[in-house]
Amino acid sequence: MHAIEGRVWVDAPWTGGVLYVGAFAGHRIGGDPVAWQLLPAPGSFLLEQVPPGRWYLHAVACPSWRPEEQRFPEATAWGSFGGPYGHGRPVDPDRGGAHPIDASPLWADLTYMPAQQPLLTEEQWEVVRHVQRRLSAPGEAVTLDGLCREVHLTRHYLATLFKRATGFSPQEYRARFRTERAKELLIETERSVLEVALEVGYDSPSHLHRLFARYLGIAPAPFRRRARALQGAEPVQLPMGVVVGGAPVASTLLRGSVVYEGRRRGLVIYVGAFPRPFPDTYPAAWAALPRPGPFTLQVPPGEHYILACYCSERMRYPGDMATAFADGGFGPVSVRDGAELESLAITLRDDDTAARFTGRWFEVFLPDGRQRGSQIIPERGAAPVRGEAR
Repeated sequence: MHAIEGRVWVDAPWTGGVLYVGAFAGHRIGGDPVAWQLLPAPGSFLLEQVPPGRWYLHAVACPSWRPEEQRFPEATAWGSFGGPYGHGRPVDPDRGGAHPIDASPLWADLTYMPAQQPLLTEEQWEVVRHVQRRLSAPGEAVTLDGLCREVHLTRHYLATLFKRATGFSPQEYRARFRTERAKELLIETERSVLEVALEVGYDSPSHLHRLFARYLGIAPAPFRRRARALQGAEPVQLPMGVVVGGAPVASTLLRGSVVYEGRRRGLVIYVGAFPRPFPDTYPAAWAALPRPGPFTLQVPPGEHYILACYCSERMRYPGDMATAFADGGFGPVSVRDGAELESLAITLRDDDTAARFTGRWFEVFLPDGRQRGSQIIPERGAAPVRGEAR
């Protein structure tokens, strides 16, 4: 038997509930886990008595959970080790090491059936499975009236039966299935957004954009970049401009410059050292610049991502990036005590990704909601201000 340790991050405000972490045989949660643990909040986990083999680690955040049901009602975030939920890589318990899991609403399993499986007859289940197959067929104009004729049921009875079995109406299930299929194609293939939209049954990307906005709150292209960055298989450009992969460098004193060639002009540029390629926690060190130019960060030993965002207004509290209109980054940087690194170049690109994380520092740094003072931001023309994590 082995033990698997790691840590779960949740890319959403934590409002309570539980985090379920388990080791499964497949890419998605199914069947009984070989080991599992409940966490009261995002943090470290330890799965003990894991048998030899290659297992997939999955995490789900939900308001409540009952072991006897093995269901996740109203799940708010999903994650897997090594990639988005459903696209992770297996763990070899013999190798040891820590296993990070990024749980996020972006990786939600949109076709997961939250309702407890009802007692249906075999004939009723056959009807449900037939409707699922027809709704899942790409490129076919399937209507509810047409399905009723195929299974010889009334509209009301079919809709009621299908929702009882799956938790969704037939129309909702089709929209969710197409979005889930589009997520897979964006992660696993190099097809364009237009090609993905056509593949899942839409005649233009605008339909796909509306579905992604409805279920995920993000456009298909940024979703692909976030997912590829999380997989970390190859160096890729993240929405925050972070390049993942390549040989790490070592330093404690980091010097570099921020470049922005866009047309917009903001009031302040924030640069920070974060443990992940997203600004979802308080930085180990930060600097505020009045304009693009040089910066210096004194960071502790460890691995950091250097992220920057250009804002049209100053922060009202730590983590307030609501006015960010451009962002970029560099990493990971592996830091050892006493060394120095210069010439880090961060190019800012027009993007609203940083604005999506507004308030995250505040939520982590001040979990009770109280604001303990504020950082001093320099006026235009003033020298940069540096800060250390409290």
